Amino acid sequence: MKYKRILLIIAVLTICFGCQDSHVTTASELIGIWTTFAPEYGDRKLEVTSNQIKFRSGEQLISIYTITKIKKVHQKGNWELFTVDCEYDDNNEPQKQMISFYYSKDNGGVIKFRNKEGVEWNRKG
Repeated sequence: MKYKRILLIIAVLTICFGCQDSHVTTASELIGIWTTFAPEYGDRKLEVTSNQIKFRSGEQLISIYTITKIKKVHQKGNWELFTVDCEYDDNNEPQKQMISFYYSKDNGGVIKFRNKEGVEWNRKG
């Protein structure tokens, strides 16, 4: 009898833990559609959802990155540095990528990628 209870408890715990959602949730302040006035990216959009980063050119979807880990590294003045570990599909081969950017809540939200700090992305309306 005691043995059956233990098995039942193990089965219930296994089911409960197996049903938990395993995706990473993005910080709410980053969620939205972002655009820039920089001429070289004028038709581009950056969309951040709760678990993905999407890059668009016009209405065409260019790439989708699934967020596996997000970390707020540090803050310098009004800017917070985020690193985002992502996965994406490259010709049916899963690839890993790290995206780093600064975020400021000023002016409704601004993002600057570490490799393009001169280009500011603003949250769209």
